[in-house]
Amino acid sequence: MARLKKKKGLSPVVLPTWLQQANEILARRHPGESLISRREEDEMFASHRATGRVQWGKEWNYLVTPCDMRAAVDMLPLLIRSGYRAGVLYDSGREREAAKAALEAVLIFLQSVRTFELAGGDAPLRALLRALEGLDRGAVEPMLRSKTLAGSRMSLNLMVVRGHAAAIAELTRRSGHRLPDACELVAGRLHRAGYRLFADSKRAITAETVQNWRRQALESELTDPIRDVFDRVCREFAGIIEFKSPERGIDDLIGILRSYVHPGV
Repeated sequence: MARLKKKKGLSPVVLPTWLQQANEILARRHPGESLISRREEDEMFASHRATGRVQWGKEWNYLVTPCDMRAAVDMLPLLIRSGYRAGVLYDSGREREAAKAALEAVLIFLQSVRTFELAGGDAPLRALLRALEGLDRGAVEPMLRSKTLAGSRMSLNLMVVRGHAAAIAELTRRSGHRLPDACELVAGRLHRAGYRLFADSKRAITAETVQNWRRQALESELTDPIRDVFDRVCREFAGIIEFKSPERGIDDLIGILRSYVHPGV
């Protein structure tokens, strides 16, 4: 948070505990400066009142109630353990059960800090959890129904796989390998990791396929999901693949892909 210079002639104000402590530390390190002034606090309250909203009171109560944060910290170990369990379920191919386990963990965590009332912010997550439960019972809730669109449809998971694979091939090429060789390497490592051309297919991903995915990513609009994944991976993991031992870097990137889309999904 940027430091704000203290205004002259303004009396001190009662601040939340965490902000009082921050101001005290800041005052010792930088005399004459403060995180917030009386005038700024008055303006904040006036702004909330002008909008006619009452939610500001709940937000402010959250800031001044340190026990909420203490409860959140106490719940972190449970959240981490539940997340690990969800990851194990996901890796074993039980994707829906993994999603439900992860959602339940997040909801339990939010429940631990309900004293500041999240204004129903967890309601969409609870609705999603009920919808996933409904799928196990043969019912499809409206929020999970697909939209009717013109033209061919591709799942988001498939887009992520294609964009990610294309980016790995591009990064391998940038490390010094010829494009055909780079695509051959990536196709082989994807096959070894369990990825196939389609989730419900046994057809292998070939070097030609990877090369086509790369061309598709480069020729797509910047707003296209495949192009977006391609650009992000190329930008964030530039230099991760070495010319002499490309397999290690390729496998690392496939491991990252696996955390987003499990083989067979």
